[in-house]
Amino acid sequence: MRASDAFDDDDDDDRLRRRRRRDDADEWPQERKRRRDDAEEDYLDDFGPRRRQGGDGMGMAAMITGIISLVVTLLSIVGACLCFIGVIGVVIGVIGGIVAVILGYVARSRTPGSGTGLTGILTGFGSIVIGLVLTVLLIVGVGFMALNAPPPPPNQGGPRPVIR
Repeated sequence: MRASDAFDDDDDDDRLRRRRRRDDADEWPQERKRRRDDAEEDYLDDFGPRRRQGGDGMGMAAMITGIISLVVTLLSIVGACLCFIGVIGVVIGVIGGIVAVILGYVARSRTPGSGTGLTGILTGFGSIVIGLVLTVLLIVGVGFMALNAPPPPPNQGGPRPVIR
């Protein structure tokens, strides 16, 4: 047996120790941080929640946009006596409804079970449906008025007969 063979075992042990130290060094700060957070949480003086949950800002935006677009669409019914205001209200309401539906679906994909996202989807679809119904009623009303318009008086506004 050579003299260097006696030290080979020590070299293997040193390598293992170094490897363990390296592995422990990778995990140690996380463990230490976890232990420190637990210890700090035990000594908090406030009675509120200890950790703030991630907010559902996208769902809240969907809900607010959906409610506002629904209100604007419903108020355009009142403004329908002034045709221009009614049409602008319906257009703004439908665009807002589309935005609310998109934001609601994004919020539901990020935070499953998001109630505010679902509210945005429902109010957005409600605004779109009411806007489409009002648009159809406007088209039917204009067509009905065009069909039932009195004929123009002769020789004043109508087409002149062509004499050949």
